[in-house]
Amino acid sequence: GCCPARGGFSHWVQVLRSHHVAAILRHYERDLLALFNSYAQADQSASGSLGSLDTVSLPELIFAMKEGKMFDNNLTVAKLTSIFARTNSAAEDDADGDDDEQELCFEEFVQLIAAVCDTKVPAETRKGVAFELTLQSWLHLIFLPTYKRILKDKARGISAKTIK
Repeated sequence: GCCPARGGFSHWVQVLRSHHVAAILRHYERDLLALFNSYAQADQSASGSLGSLDTVSLPELIFAMKEGKMFDNNLTVAKLTSIFARTNSAAEDDADGDDDEQELCFEEFVQLIAAVCDTKVPAETRKGVAFELTLQSWLHLIFLPTYKRILKDKARGISAKTIK
């Protein structure tokens, strides 16, 4: 299904689906999946209730971004919430899209991460550099190393969650 244009967002969806961006996201898929799985499980251990293991909720996402110190003047909790909602509704417009309002599947999560990069490194600061190059640098130099360190610390048992 083709969705009606939502202001500038339909352009975004096209950017995210461009083969350059898709190729970069595929390249880092294993790392992104490890990260996704780590936070997808967070609400299970935290609340004891059986949240879905293959989706990430907004609270989990906010927790993840706080843990990675990703929030700044460009990326606020409100902005992340709006990206989350848009990613979710864009997926819903696809014929095979999931209809779970409050959760993102892995594909949606990956798109959201790209949108987070675009928000943190706005076009006007890129000096004409193509978005896919910005995305690759950001994932490679900032985003993934940050979360690899966090996941390694968690594996060693020194995450914020375990410290009472």
